[in-house]
Amino acid sequence: MDVAVQEFSVGIGPRVAWWQGPTTKYSLRAVPLLGFVSFLTDRDIANAETKYGKTHGMYDGGAHGGAPPRLLTSLSPGRRAVVMAAGVAANVMLAAAFVCWQIVMYGEIGHVVRPGVQIHKVGGWAGDGEDDAEKTDATQLRLRPGDVVLSVGRWRLPAGGDVEEAFVSALRAAASELPPPTSAYTDTGAPESGSPSLSDAVQSLDGVKMTVLRTCTNGGSNGSGSLVPERIVLEMDASDVLKCESLTVAPNLRVGFRHPTDVREALQMAWKELTRWALWVCTEKDYITYWTFHMKSQQLIYMSVSVSVYVYVQSPPRNDMIL
Repeated sequence: MDVAVQEFSVGIGPRVAWWQGPTTKYSLRAVPLLGFVSFLTDRDIANAETKYGKTHGMYDGGAHGGAPPRLLTSLSPGRRAVVMAAGVAANVMLAAAFVCWQIVMYGEIGHVVRPGVQIHKVGGWAGDGEDDAEKTDATQLRLRPGDVVLSVGRWRLPAGGDVEEAFVSALRAAASELPPPTSAYTDTGAPESGSPSLSDAVQSLDGVKMTVLRTCTNGGSNGSGSLVPERIVLEMDASDVLKCESLTVAPNLRVGFRHPTDVREALQMAWKELTRWALWVCTEKDYITYWTFHMKSQQLIYMSVSVSVYVYVQSPPRNDMIL
């Protein structure tokens, strides 16, 4: 609409850098948050020479092809509302572009299924009545909730599927050295038939080791007291699984990025994220969206647009408008 703008600023606070164009000053402020556009007013034009020094005709039509600059106050209320909404729309489009770029570069933040079986709950342990001094070191190599069993013997556990069946199949195969069903896999060997029952395989678990990944949140095994989680790999006896009175396993879920497989899935991820952001849908898993660099301010933007449009329609606009 060719509205004259006095200053276009990115950020707030004192200026750290600026450039004076033919009609508009472009500035970068100290705090890189928000931004504003300062429109020309009749008073600015009247006091241009004394307030800004020599303007070389930028306010009297010399920089506008001989025509005087078009002030915001000269527009109709509807056009003023369009000018104001344009800044908000630019912010929304910038946020949408950022979300799309994030999806393309990093993927969608959510629960990712990784190889292994996560120990969800361990109930009871045979031999807990032993002397505490003798079992202190042994308890460090017991399964705990949160541990992830990566392999049993040479049998690696897959990602997802029936994790309980995969765990039992790997125990049977490691005890009998027979290849397990398709629920567990290894890099060597070929499947064979005749897998024994679990009760028969129990007798042969002595000497079979499990590879367990443990996340320590209290500084790990060195007792340093650091708050940074530490992951350690442990080798445990597979026969210790039988000493648990109850054992509950679950898929190895972790919060992480899942990359799109093709353009269609990338667009679906971006649309889902934008829809969740725009509608402010709060679910039990909504905490993971806080990892993205936006604060779900869409509803507040809509409210500010409505209020500002009403103000501009009912009264003359102010000189500075936060966009």
